Amino acid sequence: MWDLEGGYALLTLNGHTDNVLGVAVTPDGRLAVSASHDRTLKVWDLVTGRARFTLEGHSDSVASVGVTPDGKRAVSASQDETLKVWDLDTGVALVTFHCDAPACACTFLNSACIIAGDRGGRVYFLEIEEELTSRRRA
Repeated sequence: MWDLEGGYALLTLNGHTDNVLGVAVTPDGRLAVSASHDRTLKVWDLVTGRARFTLEGHSDSVASVGVTPDGKRAVSASQDETLKVWDLDTGVALVTFHCDAPACACTFLNSACIIAGDRGGRVYFLEIEEELTSRRRA
């Protein structure tokens, strides 16, 4: 994080073992999620500067990450041709979607719809089932 007036770093987050390829911040500004070539994502507490979770489950580089408008879930896009939805309260992978080529971009349109792209030129619109949303509330 940077002080834009002074032009100096306020906070540097260290923990990945390879290049960071994407970062998303929750709407309340309290958490950041970083995606890395090291095959992981990290969920950072921006108040303390510490990693809350390391999200593991991809078998190749994680190219992109997006966060829901309510800040409760993240989606990751990986070179392993998958998209994963993560619970940011627990660090658990909730669901995995398979693409036809390495996934390279992802975001949430809203809390129930993911938009993603792959290296084969495809754009995916994926709806998260109500069951997944209900599981979060339980």
